[in-house]
Amino acid sequence: ALAQVEVKGESVEYMLPFAGLLPDNPLYYFKEVRDNFWLFFTRDNMKKAEVLILFSDRKTSAAQMLSKKGKWDQGSETMLEAEQDFKRMVDMVVLSKNQGVSPEVAFISQMKQSNKKHREIIETLLGDTPEGSRKPLEEAVGLNNSLAEKLNESF
Repeated sequence: ALAQVEVKGESVEYMLPFAGLLPDNPLYYFKEVRDNFWLFFTRDNMKKAEVLILFSDRKTSAAQMLSKKGKWDQGSETMLEAEQDFKRMVDMVVLSKNQGVSPEVAFISQMKQSNKKHREIIETLLGDTPEGSRKPLEEAVGLNNSLAEKLNESF
């Protein structure tokens, strides 16, 4: 699967939020619990999508930082989690659209830019990550591609 990954080398203009606590911190569990409560108590689908894109972008940022620390396995897993959050966000927006609530143009643009930025970071991580730790990244790149297609079809 790695041979099919093509590094485009273009830099995407999209600022990722600060990751905060990283998954290698013992207190990270509490951040996850807080985030799950936040998501659970957010009732509006579009607001939920905004929360999910934040989580996805923060995890992407965290994956980058973990990899810079040489924590390849954790970085790869975190990147895959970021793409899974992104998928939940896209599903939420599509559901919302099907219920008659379309996302604002700015949010559509943010989703597409975020998706491209994630792709750029996954490609960089694939280039840096040792062979034994790449499986989650290869999964993440496949998920990223299918989400890019879904975004282009839906919006």
